[in-house]
Amino acid sequence: MPGTDSMSASSRSTRLQLLQGIPLFSCLSEAERERVAELSTELACRKGKVVCREGEEGDSFFVILSGDFEVRIGPGLGRVVNRLGPGDLLGEMALLMGGQRSATVVAARSGRLLVLDRATFDRYFRRNPKVLEHFARILSQRLAATSHGEAVSERTLAIGVTGSPGLKGKTLVSTALAGFLKEFSGQEVLLLTTSLGRGRGMVPALPLAGAPTQASIDRIRAELKLGGADPAVLMLQIDPSGTAELLTQGLSALMARLSDLFSYVVLDVACEPASLARCAEEVCHIIVEIVARCEPGAVPEKDAHTHRYRVLNLYNPESSPIPIRHCEPFVLSRDRELEGRDPASALAYLREDPRTLTSASLRRLARKVLGGTVGVAVGGGAAFGIAHVGLFQVLEKNGIPVDIVAGTSMGSIVALGYAAGVSASDMREIARRIGNVRTTLSALDFTITKPGLLAGNRLIEIFGPLTGDTQTFDQLILPCQVVATD
Repeated sequence: MPGTDSMSASSRSTRLQLLQGIPLFSCLSEAERERVAELSTELACRKGKVVCREGEEGDSFFVILSGDFEVRIGPGLGRVVNRLGPGDLLGEMALLMGGQRSATVVAARSGRLLVLDRATFDRYFRRNPKVLEHFARILSQRLAATSHGEAVSERTLAIGVTGSPGLKGKTLVSTALAGFLKEFSGQEVLLLTTSLGRGRGMVPALPLAGAPTQASIDRIRAELKLGGADPAVLMLQIDPSGTAELLTQGLSALMARLSDLFSYVVLDVACEPASLARCAEEVCHIIVEIVARCEPGAVPEKDAHTHRYRVLNLYNPESSPIPIRHCEPFVLSRDRELEGRDPASALAYLREDPRTLTSASLRRLARKVLGGTVGVAVGGGAAFGIAHVGLFQVLEKNGIPVDIVAGTSMGSIVALGYAAGVSASDMREIARRIGNVRTTLSALDFTITKPGLLAGNRLIEIFGPLTGDTQTFDQLILPCQVVATD
């Protein structure tokens, strides 16, 4: 059983109100519900907290009040077999049947549990026919899902965009990420922005100081614009004097209440209050961090409960260009067309032209979040290497974006050209123009002073147009790695 994390318990009346909204407790009389509310305790679970482990003796029963929990089986943390949220039950089988826990339960998002010990469970639940019928129905549903091989239901994926104070780019990244997630997935996406106090804006706003009331949630659900090309936007009005604990509770509860509307929630994490970044760590499954410096290929330390991606924004004075040869970090270049634009206008521009470094990087980031990254490795062999231009043309024709490329020998020239932003159709025209006997013979500059048979200088002159105006790896649009062969 997890330790007692510090989080203020609901008052008795509030707890009773929570119980009345959970189907299991409708099986009890009002007097029994009041008594259970008195005997139960609340447990705060930070993200990553193990609630119970497979094989342990079960001595308590849990009801989820808020948060997102994963049910896992197998060695260690095992594999996810179910996801549970507010109103769901945990640990009832160990108390009903006796014996050990059948699965490990981990908090995937900060939340709260109502805990009942064995004595309370035995007194109010074990011998109640309606309660036993309710448990039997839940068990039957779980067994049916397992026997039919049903996939684990997907949760609402929460992404937080953060960065140290003074670093630019959070709003651009969060707006573009929300827009591209909506475009690529076809699902509803919510963009959460924040303001201190009750500032007025052009989008629906929600004061956030602890868990929002049902009335405020109903109002917001009615005001949010769904079904359009752009993500819905909600401004959270944050009380600067509120505690990190209340803010975490509020964000977790809000995401749970809106989970039936949105498949993805993107949180633009402002620098103030400072506690907001810590709260994002507790409620978000993915953290996208704006960084001042990052070496190519550097990957954040692995975290079992949070995926992390880094973005290098060259508008920050401390940031310098790096070779674009790895998936990460995602680099945002200086682009005059983006300067002075509001978030909506910036998103429209990025949608119009996918072949700029900033647009390509943010599109790759969105596909990374969706788990849909595509890489192409281009082989060599003179004409065979050039023939891969046709592959890129087929991919473009069928709307399949390429996120990373690699090549060897002649194929490296094609790969670099595509990574530089030259379209497949343009490369095809260039290849057609230079693909003749005279050009081929002129490329033969034999040497006895270099490792290979050919010096390669004439090859560079002939095939240089395939890479356009790009001269160095830091000017590439897509990550690219090449291997030279002789």
